[in-house]
Amino acid sequence: MNDTLSLISPVECVGCQMPDTSLCTECASSLRGGAIDVQLAISREFFGRPVRACAPYSGRSRAVVLGFKDHGHHRIAPFLAQGLVSVLDPLMVSQPEAVIVPIPSSPRGRIRRGIEPTALLAKHVNRFRPQWTILGALRPRYTPSSVFSPAAKGLSRRERFLRPRQLRLTHDLRRRPVILLDDVVTTGSTLEACARVIREHGAEVVAAVVLAATPRSGRSAVDQSVNRG
Repeated sequence: MNDTLSLISPVECVGCQMPDTSLCTECASSLRGGAIDVQLAISREFFGRPVRACAPYSGRSRAVVLGFKDHGHHRIAPFLAQGLVSVLDPLMVSQPEAVIVPIPSSPRGRIRRGIEPTALLAKHVNRFRPQWTILGALRPRYTPSSVFSPAAKGLSRRERFLRPRQLRLTHDLRRRPVILLDDVVTTGSTLEACARVIREHGAEVVAAVVLAATPRSGRSAVDQSVNRG
């Protein structure tokens, strides 16, 4: 039966196209090597607070994340969630009362993909760690400009800063430490916008965790990495 299905719908690795596997060992390992401390382009909300990624957004890890987010390979979500759990574990030890809040897609991205990538990742993170509190407490503000404006991935770093995400808080998080969860960080403008909204409602963002981080110019993935074995 499996042989017949593979002929009808061949399976290949999301990252490197190796046949007969959704995610090969090497591509999976590219997102489970440890934690990368991310240097944001600005740090008004995250000054002195950790922002950590599972991997640099390059090479195999970039191909895997793009396959998951933009090419419908949602079946690999549990594998990606395991990488997030490994980065979240030490943060949750130091902040056991923290609420993990996934960052929602932009309205344009949500319509294009038909899913919320971070919500799907958060769902699987919670399966691995059911004792953690995970809340979809952030929602985008839907406006004509938010739906029809250019996609963020086509913007320069400066343009991202000049067009911050419009978000609203849907849960009362007052006096609760918050850890933000996202798929990719480039400049940090979305993390900053989310942290600002949460702070304005009486809560504090103590950290952020992402699947992958775009390396800053002039800094290699090796220079950015910590705790990598």
